[in-house]
Amino acid sequence: MRHDLPLMAEYILLEPTYSRARLEQHILDETLAAGVDATDSHRSLARLDVDQVWTTNYDPLIERADPAALVLSSDDDVRLIGTARKTIIKLHGSINPNGPNPAWADPPVITRSDFETYEDQHRRLWALLRASYLSKTLLFLGFSFADANIEILQRLARRHGTAARDRHITVLKTPDGSSTDDLRRHNLKVRDLESSGVLVHEVAEYEDLPLLLTELVRRTRPPRLFISGSKAEDDYDRVCAEMANALADRT
Repeated sequence: MRHDLPLMAEYILLEPTYSRARLEQHILDETLAAGVDATDSHRSLARLDVDQVWTTNYDPLIERADPAALVLSSDDDVRLIGTARKTIIKLHGSINPNGPNPAWADPPVITRSDFETYEDQHRRLWALLRASYLSKTLLFLGFSFADANIEILQRLARRHGTAARDRHITVLKTPDGSSTDDLRRHNLKVRDLESSGVLVHEVAEYEDLPLLLTELVRRTRPPRLFISGSKAEDDYDRVCAEMANALADRT
């Protein structure tokens, strides 16, 4: 049960001396006390040419790295989507760290009951997530696929025939190899994900992720070329050919 955090939270709230407000305050305090700032990976995410970034994290690190992005964290916010700005969509609540007393900008999704009633309590966010999952290509980073919402979406993908092998992509770390059972479970998880439309890219270490993101940013940058000056016609043709070859090598 120690790996089922929503169930643990559900049990905690069954204690007569523990309230929902106390649990939310504890999560808020612990998150802010960590004192973590945006990393190079967060900044790489900000440079990616995508229109939506989905996250189940409460912390404000992604929006700190991309302050120009629009942040959605409640059903009422969904009406703002559709602008030219990149949108950061926070599915499970959001912390507002500003001001003398940091607080929840939107209440967190914590317990098993929160997940079970998510579709009813967050109808617009759920509809937007469902539409994006079934129609777009999503890249999952740092995600365990234990989230109940994603499990529902995987079932929908299987049911509606949208589980194409290359529909979505995820990056997973391979086990260290110390346990045969761990490796077997990992391989079965990969097979299950790929059967539900999530192509798995495996990395040896978590430290590989920043390099992978940097390369992804480089490969997805829109091409830009500005030429000024004059040359003899034969030199001009040669220079253009060299630049074309250089650009081809970088893609």
